[in-house]
Amino acid sequence: GLATKYLAREDANIMGIIGTGRISADQVRAVAAVRQLDELRVFSRNAEKRDWFAGEMAKEFDFPVISAETVEACVKNADIITTATNSKDPVLLGEWLKPGVHINGAGANDGKRRELDDAAVLKADMVVVDDLEQAHIEAGILMDLAKQDKLPWSNIVELGEIVSNSKPKRTSPEQITF
Repeated sequence: GLATKYLAREDANIMGIIGTGRISADQVRAVAAVRQLDELRVFSRNAEKRDWFAGEMAKEFDFPVISAETVEACVKNADIITTATNSKDPVLLGEWLKPGVHINGAGANDGKRRELDDAAVLKADMVVVDDLEQAHIEAGILMDLAKQDKLPWSNIVELGEIVSNSKPKRTSPEQITF
């Protein structure tokens, strides 16, 4: 929620969430607490879990909740995308991202997990982490890109730096933030 508050566009109102596990409902609640959502799209590889989760979210919120049959349908033209999976392979591709989108990568908290492909991360104008020291241990995608000299650690900022105004937040509506 805090990352969305400081990094998503003020008019961001369509959310897509990939994953319906234990952290997903809280991710939706956190985003809905800081942005007026008009629509939520949900994707899970398991259609039964996807439909159940969409139904539960529809009971809780006053905006339409759509059970998307593909990841691409879930994220297409979304303003805010949250990945909440334990996938070792990318589930979000850079080619699907529109200008101005904000991405919350919530599930890839292990050096071997990769929720976004390289293109998605490299398309981001801002890459922000909770804690840089922790990201060196847990953020597999960032560790890989840094090792390949595609994304230096010096280009990654901590969320606290943005909250405290020591680093700038989004500077244009077209920026992609992650």
